Amino acid sequence: MDKSIGLRMSVQKILLLTRQDSIPDILPPLSKFGDVTVLTGDQKMKLSDIKVNYDIGVSFSYAPIIEKKILDSIHFDIVNVHPTFLPFGRGIYPILWSAVMGNPQGASIHQIDGGIDTGPIYSRTEVKLNEQNTLEQCREILISKAKFLLLDNFSSIVSGELRPTQQSDFGPRQLYRSRQEGLKLLSNFPKKWDTTLKELADFGKFYEDLKS
Repeated sequence: MDKSIGLRMSVQKILLLTRQDSIPDILPPLSKFGDVTVLTGDQKMKLSDIKVNYDIGVSFSYAPIIEKKILDSIHFDIVNVHPTFLPFGRGIYPILWSAVMGNPQGASIHQIDGGIDTGPIYSRTEVKLNEQNTLEQCREILISKAKFLLLDNFSSIVSGELRPTQQSDFGPRQLYRSRQEGLKLLSNFPKKWDTTLKELADFGKFYEDLKS
């Protein structure tokens, strides 16, 4: 029996925050769990956008930062789908930073709080990637892993059976990396998103050797 059928009876309203080009990837499977309202990332979420009390929100490749005043005003949790092994890889271009810094790669789903990628974690999984994978290939792999983490755990999150764990339980808080910092780092690689993990790792080792 499809578990989502039973859940649909209790979950009536889901708010999906996403990019326009990501809708075909996430909307069909998420719709199995309830009625989904889509808000795209063309503009920041405003209080006026929250006209109903949703049961749960999902952030999937949604770029704008959700302001704390909005989180304090709504009465439902928002789960973020994140393509890194949190607490590693906070911020923009997290896969790039994890590769250069030698941190583990993976996928996570976490509750959104007032910070950026700092909320408590519902589930995470480490993913071993081929060193010949490009940044673009890694992104596709890890976004897919994170999406399935969400779908596999959605029923348990909504029911309250799965409670999130504070990121501090997994280790010290990692640095947040901004878009400007990511673009500056990426400028070192002529192939941009076609750069392989090995090339990124080699650059990271070279940089560390220079500092030592």
